[in-house]
Amino acid sequence: MKWFEAVSCTSLSKHISSPSFIFACLIRLVTKQTARLQPNTRRRLINGRTRHREIRTSFYWAYTNKKIMDITLKTIPDSILDNLICRNCCSYLTILPITVSPEGHYLCGRCLTKKSTTTPDSMVILTSTSELDTIDCTIPMILLAYGTFQSIFPCINKYEGCSQHLTLDEIPSHEKKCVFRKTKCHRCEFYGVGTQLVNHFQYVHNQFYRNKACFTLKDKNQFENRFLYAGYNVLLLVSCLFSTDDGQMTVQVRGVTEERISGVLRINFGVKRDGRRDSRSVEVVSRRFLLNREDCYDISFQIGDCFGHVDWINCSFMFLS
Repeated sequence: MKWFEAVSCTSLSKHISSPSFIFACLIRLVTKQTARLQPNTRRRLINGRTRHREIRTSFYWAYTNKKIMDITLKTIPDSILDNLICRNCCSYLTILPITVSPEGHYLCGRCLTKKSTTTPDSMVILTSTSELDTIDCTIPMILLAYGTFQSIFPCINKYEGCSQHLTLDEIPSHEKKCVFRKTKCHRCEFYGVGTQLVNHFQYVHNQFYRNKACFTLKDKNQFENRFLYAGYNVLLLVSCLFSTDDGQMTVQVRGVTEERISGVLRINFGVKRDGRRDSRSVEVVSRRFLLNREDCYDISFQIGDCFGHVDWINCSFMFLS
């Protein structure tokens, strides 16, 4: 099955006309033309010193690529990785080849190698090596650009404690050795490591995911909130309970991954009275604690001791290592 046979005419036309597709074609052209140069010529080109007339126009932007290389050798930021997710396993798109479903969802190389009769029809499965000749057309364009310059990506087990950063060609062998126990989602039957859980919550349980945990307590109602908190390479399951009967606030955190977690909780409170924001605020900081997988830590305090009777209480939760 060819890629262009699996994608509808509408999605294909949008794909080809997009600026990212045009940019990827330029990257493809650069890669092929650079490969045809003699080694010494190619080396001079990379250093930004080539003066060959026939390639000066095509590689005008590469004249300053020494600076570009310095930038792209850095770790890919989370803001980009969060948009490069396999919709089947919720892992980063860091295992090649990568293909696309007719709905426009990307599928990583991990899932392509797990062929089974239960694979959804919407997934495109490559069945022969000849189809790999056009696989660069299915790679997300921004990933193709970064991959061309050999940028480094974090291991998918970063929440489990792996601090390795690897190039695309190093990741497959690393993941075979870097294996951690997967965790069940507390809201469905999904299993995954930390990064998979984060991506799963962003797509499936978005209302229960926080990287900046801010919420509002209404004094007239009992409040309960349970969410997955991700920050500082730490993953926690947080439960917040506010009881109007006694004005007590309880925050419980639970370790999710194999990595041992040490840190403190910081909760900021701001209040509203009669529909207006009160200028007062209070910060509650816990003692330093240590969490292993499935361990819990609780902190409780009386909201009334801080503010008395209020209409609204704005809470901001943060974990500091």
